[in-house]
Amino acid sequence: MLASTAGLNIDEKIKTLRKTLGLRLDEALKIVQQDRVRKYLFKPSGKTVWIVEGKEDIYEVLPEAPYCSCDDFYFRVLNGKIPLCYHLIAQGLAEATGRYITVERDDSDYNEFISVFRRSRKLGRPKIYAKYREDVRNFVESMLVSKPMHIREIYREILAAGFEISSPKSLANFLANDPRKRFACERGLWKLRKQAHRS
Repeated sequence: MLASTAGLNIDEKIKTLRKTLGLRLDEALKIVQQDRVRKYLFKPSGKTVWIVEGKEDIYEVLPEAPYCSCDDFYFRVLNGKIPLCYHLIAQGLAEATGRYITVERDDSDYNEFISVFRRSRKLGRPKIYAKYREDVRNFVESMLVSKPMHIREIYREILAAGFEISSPKSLANFLANDPRKRFACERGLWKLRKQAHRS
């Protein structure tokens, strides 16, 4: 569908797409403009996983299928009521314009990443971190065992795991106030304190 607008300028493309996609295009444009499309690239295999952050949840998108893990896809796209959900549209726009966040991971992380993400999808809506404080901290602890990470990288993983938290800054404050004092930030990288390994 996006390919059918080849040769048109951007305004003409959007006008053409809006005729077919309606308000879903506007929702998709917001997602792209807010940098809520992420491409996880696993190396050296080159496997990719597209993740789109919607209004209420985070969804896995398979553009080649096409497939999205959202309810709109299951209840409206599959039965032919609409051509695409706005998460699929957002992924297509992001890929076409190059406006998405790329997160590179090692192939050894792939199975665990898919397992964690798809397990969280079965739980339904994202879990508000304030209600699952210890789960969030334990999840971060498990990530930091292998290497220090930047707060934005941790934040992306938290979102992909199905937890809802407002911003990287909120997450940093949350980790800094851990009652067990497991986390420390040095030179912009978060890591585990040595005493955290003893508990």
